[in-house]
Amino acid sequence: MQFWDRRQAGQALAGRLSTLHGTDLVVVGVARGGVLVAREVATSLGAPLDVALVGRIKEPDRPGTTLAAVAEGGVLVVAGRRGRVNPAALRTQASRVRAELATRTAAFPRLFWRKPVSGRAVILVDDGITTGTTVRAAARVLRARGAAGIVLAVPVASIEALETVSAELDHVVCLRRQPWPQAARNLYNELPPLSDEALAAALGVRPAEAVPA
Repeated sequence: MQFWDRRQAGQALAGRLSTLHGTDLVVVGVARGGVLVAREVATSLGAPLDVALVGRIKEPDRPGTTLAAVAEGGVLVVAGRRGRVNPAALRTQASRVRAELATRTAAFPRLFWRKPVSGRAVILVDDGITTGTTVRAAARVLRARGAAGIVLAVPVASIEALETVSAELDHVVCLRRQPWPQAARNLYNELPPLSDEALAAALGVRPAEAVPA
């Protein structure tokens, strides 16, 4: 199964989740790319859309590979099988990423506004999973916020990553499982990088828009 873009992937994913239409749930997209996939799922299921803001720490010699993920509430998840990690350097980088997350939240408060998930089922959506680190960080935040259950829904993921994240989730829906981690992104014809500005524009959110009371 090949996906043209995130929108088409989200529509395909929504088809697999159609039995959940009308249930009390929240769809949460991992920013940035996962939100565009999640939007299609939320629209199809008639569910509210939320955004999980997670920052990535990249490997110094492999900038395309995530070493760790940082999320709200001090959550830090280190990718498995990453060899020797310098704890001091990791703490320094984590502090920097947390500061960046705070800046992003302040710039787009409406975009990163949190919908209530306590006692509700959550569908956690990303556009593709290579290591599973960001998804694990997002899942831990959702658990801390009281989510009753978390279903991971993703168009494509590496088999190894799914094995890693499955222990922290209640159920996994994946349209295409790939043997090689980097092959996940290759199943999209178009997968452009997204800025917060582009994501906000796609969702019709203006910078520094006031959060609803």
